Amino acid sequence: MTIYLALFLGAICGLLAAMAMNMFMRAVGRQFGRSADMVRALGSYFTGGLKNAATVGTLIHSLAGVVFGMAYFAIMHYIGALVFPEAILLGLGLGFAHGLITSYALMIYASNRHPLDEYRKATIQEGVLHMFGHILFGAVIGVLGAIAAAVV
Repeated sequence: MTIYLALFLGAICGLLAAMAMNMFMRAVGRQFGRSADMVRALGSYFTGGLKNAATVGTLIHSLAGVVFGMAYFAIMHYIGALVFPEAILLGLGLGFAHGLITSYALMIYASNRHPLDEYRKATIQEGVLHMFGHILFGAVIGVLGAIAAAVV
């Protein structure tokens, strides 16, 4: 597989993984009665209000999924890990690291500066939820990467 094909597949898989992550976080957020709608929180961070926040957040999160999917695939490609089970294990590890960084950024930086009061109270539980969301992102990337590499 060429690096260009790996990046192309990474973009597609990243978009799918971002969707899976978003669905997981919404489902868990609804179960525990806590607002875990990161897409809306992300969008309202940039719009300053809830109007159009879901659209803006979806666009930003989808683009981030594409970019990080390409980055994950590039790493896997360069170290020869786009095979089962290495792709899944590396995806989980990258997702964990990505989740730790994102969770800390959420709890320390973004929650203190968010324009809406309802998103200024990031808790450790929300940070852990974001970390698990990113682990899921990495797992989806890994599974799809192993499948895509086997097919191509």
